[in-house]
Amino acid sequence: MPTLITGVDNSDKYRTVRVGDDGHFGSSTGTYQDGAGTLNGNFSYIFAHTSTVLTSVTSSNLTGTLTNISLQAGSTWRCCSATQIVVSTGAITAYDA
Repeated sequence: MPTLITGVDNSDKYRTVRVGDDGHFGSSTGTYQDGAGTLNGNFSYIFAHTSTVLTSVTSSNLTGTLTNISLQAGSTWRCCSATQIVVSTGAITAYDA
């Protein structure tokens, strides 16, 4: 069961952070997608196992162009509570928020 801890950020505002079952910050659950496909849920981070192109990302917390996003292999991208991730090519793990 993930645990929430609270701390103060650089602006002296209290923030809550989730600690996963595995002891790391963030969720300890996620969804693996290899090749084209659509993931629906509530995601906080994407880890690219290979060079990846995301056709689109849906998030009310992100602004700008959210289509044809290229991720380098081995990179992590914070997708800000994305509710849908459409993978064109590559392999990712999308971690739950």
